[in-house]
Amino acid sequence: MARSQPSRSPLSAILATLSASVFIALSWAPAASANLQNSPKRLVDQAWQLVYRDYAHPNFDHDAWCQKRQSLLSRAYRSKQQAYRTIRKALNSLNDPHTRFLAPTAFDSLRNRTQGERSGVGLRFQRDRQASPPIVQDVLKGSPAQAADIRTGDRLVAIDGRTARSLSAEQAIQHLRGRPGTEVTLQLARPDQGRRQLTLTRERIEVPAVRYRIRQADGTAIGYIRLQAFNDNAAGEMRQAIADLNAQGVAGFVLDLRSNPGGLLEAGVDIARLWLDGGKIVRVANGKDPDRRFRAREPALTDRPLAVLVDGESASASEILAGALKDHNRAVIVGTPTYGKGTVQSVRELADGSGLAVTVSRFYSPNGTDIAADGITPDRKVVRLPPRGKRSDGGRDNQYERAVAALTERIQQSDEVAAGTPPSLGQ
Repeated sequence: MARSQPSRSPLSAILATLSASVFIALSWAPAASANLQNSPKRLVDQAWQLVYRDYAHPNFDHDAWCQKRQSLLSRAYRSKQQAYRTIRKALNSLNDPHTRFLAPTAFDSLRNRTQGERSGVGLRFQRDRQASPPIVQDVLKGSPAQAADIRTGDRLVAIDGRTARSLSAEQAIQHLRGRPGTEVTLQLARPDQGRRQLTLTRERIEVPAVRYRIRQADGTAIGYIRLQAFNDNAAGEMRQAIADLNAQGVAGFVLDLRSNPGGLLEAGVDIARLWLDGGKIVRVANGKDPDRRFRAREPALTDRPLAVLVDGESASASEILAGALKDHNRAVIVGTPTYGKGTVQSVRELADGSGLAVTVSRFYSPNGTDIAADGITPDRKVVRLPPRGKRSDGGRDNQYERAVAALTERIQQSDEVAAGTPPSLGQ
């Protein structure tokens, strides 16, 4: 639902990968003692125990963390909000932005997203360059955004009167989420049509993890797959997409991971297995198990050539998938270097429905790339050009065009091998 308003002129950063890029393990942490059962102090103690038991970082000082417990539990807490502030301050001392406290609404939102549901207006965004407003990348069918005639390529200028220029794609989405029935006011700009302001009513939306279709490139059918989230449904939806496109006779695939901040570790591993015939996918290391390896076990669903699109907001599980496909030479990676979030978080529920995300391990690509330090470097580095012209869809996507060019080379090489002729050399 939307209503137009007269245009008027027009957040602090939350790291793009933090909201969805986690390994979810929902469970209760034990209370320290029974006398804390119904007090805000119980939340503080639960958070302290989870960090003490599970946190994995080479610089973690267990002795200092033990000393902190006495200080934390010697205080009187008059409210949950005071306990929340104390927990956040204690976590800040770890200097790890991925280990963080989640208020009940944030924890519930995260749980819904990993289950493929959320409340919002049905928009996804991307950034074409630094210091520019997020651009609408997808408008979900049947959503409030579609009903308001928001289109791909529209620029987000402001959310509830606050400028959107400094927001990442994931941050913009975060600000659009909220309880169903609540309103959010957006200011949008469309090429050559100026700005307009809309008030949308949030709804509960079941978000598909995968969207796909056939695109033509000089008479060649390309299967385009947009992976939007690594949630519980992602691997099943990806399997269906590959099967459908295979059945329609595509010559190759473009897998788009741009602006995908990640999600469930298992989803990233399971999707990699759909593309790989065998071999290592990722190594996950922590203090208890420095060499836990995930492998592809079954034949891939397809051996047709593959190109993968990534950018600076492709993170976590996106990097696991891109790294595995690159290291096995299963795909050509096109775009800009990825975010570089090479850690896994366990997310636990606290006594009042709030939660704690704790870094529990670090992951490496099959060839040993430290993703936290380096991210994934594309085989073909291509910076996305800003939209041009009058088209409301944002104009040409030069990164996609370069991915298709690289894919076409691989298709040609594959055809030559199948025909028994020496393959030509690609770039």
